[in-house]
This record gives sequence, C-alpha cells and structure tokens, in this order.
Amino acid sequence: ISGSDEINDFYIDQTPVTIGAYKRCTISGFCLTQHYDRYNYAKFYDNNIYNIFPMTFVSFTEAQTYCQAYGGDLPTAAQWELAAGKDEYAWGNQMPSISTANIDGYYQWQTPAEWLPKGISSFGVLDLNGNVREWMLDDNPENPSEKVLKGGGFQDSFSSAKNTYAFYHEPYSAGFNRGFRCV
Repeated sequence: ISGSDEINDFYIDQTPVTIGAYKRCTISGFCLTQHYDRYNYAKFYDNNIYNIFPMTFVSFTEAQTYCQAYGGDLPTAAQWELAAGKDEYAWGNQMPSISTANIDGYYQWQTPAEWLPKGISSFGVLDLNGNVREWMLDDNPENPSEKVLKGGGFQDSFSSAKNTYAFYHEPYSAGFNRGFRCV
C-alpha cells in the first residue's frame, strides 16, 4: 500500500493470520504452542478443519513474535486504517450486513478468513471489520501499559467495528476475539 507523508509504503496481510499459519510457526520453533488449557478452544486448534479460521487467544507479544519471525511486524493503527480506507468500514459507508462482516453475532462465532469477500477494502484487504479484533503496535495514548486493537470481533457492535474505533487491552490479554495480521 502506498503510504503518505507520515506513513511509509508497506505490505499488509490480506487476511488475519490463520490457525494453520500459526501452527506452521510453532512447528518451525519460532512461535509458542498455544495455551488453551483454561478454555474449551483447543478443539479448534487441534482439528485441522479449522486451519482457515483466524488465530485467536494470542497475546500482543505472541502476535508480534509471529510477525517478526517472518520479517514483519504488527501494523500501526495508522497503517491498518490506511488499508481499511477512508470510509466508515472497509467496503464503504453502508452498514454491515451478513455478506460484508461477521459482526454483532451474525454468525455466532468466528468465520473462516476470506469468507466474506463483499467486505473487501479498496486495497484488497479482507476481514478488517468484524470476525476478530486485531493487535496493533500502538500503545493506548491514555494508558501506555495497554495496546490498541482495531476492527471489532464477531460479538462486537457495528460502531466498534468502524475503521476509526479502537479497543485497548493489556498486552498479555489473549482472548477468544483477539487475532492479528502482519505488515
């Protein structure tokens, strides 16, 4: 993506990192094996049919380690917003629908990455609004001990999935709705 005066040109993953991609990173020894022992989520990680779903239950550090293992990093909020476009959502200003975003409980759980191509941004980036919240490099400006997440998850409201909205979590907070992509 061609940047601006404030943002250098960059490449961004077309989709959030998937379970299958994360597994390959753990096999290579670069990434930690997932820790679903407190949750009933291991069934998704252990069953190859879910390899095309976004990787979740990753902390900020685990997400950043993955990206750096492949020569990249997590995006900044500015990079993510540039990839999402100038409208309210990646696909434009129309409210989310069941064909553009997995948001507000439409599908009751995550959907496979690339599953909703009508939600594509003008740069060809998918799943920016809904499905999983995505870790950013940025700190919360009001509380630097927290990190920024963008995009909204499958249970979040329409307004929290808007391109300009941000969530804040502690960097060790690995949740069922937290994923990532790399630049």
